[in-house]
Amino acid sequence: MSATSDDCDDTRAAVYPGAAEICDGRRNDCSASGWPSLGGLETDDDHDGYAECAGDCNDANAAVHPGLTDVCNGVDDDCDGRVDGDALGQDSDADGVRERVRQLPARRQR
Repeated sequence: MSATSDDCDDTRAAVYPGAAEICDGRRNDCSASGWPSLGGLETDDDHDGYAECAGDCNDANAAVHPGLTDVCNGVDDDCDGRVDGDALGQDSDADGVRERVRQLPARRQR
């Protein structure tokens, strides 16, 4: 890459104005505010101990991050890609029946 007046780091091909942020320990888009400090995917915006690069699937919500147990709330609490996956139980023997299923109250008919 050739030196330009707006390129902040000619020694790294992945660092330039408008570059996509990747999980590499540096801020790749040098035109972003706060350059050269980390930002984007590599900061822990909700202060739960996990950044997006560390698997946090919702870095705006400290109650959602890897390592949690899913609860039946319509949210992927543990960032495993399955909404309420753990709360609905697991089928460890692949027989189509989950080991642990919470019963929901019956709905009243109108």
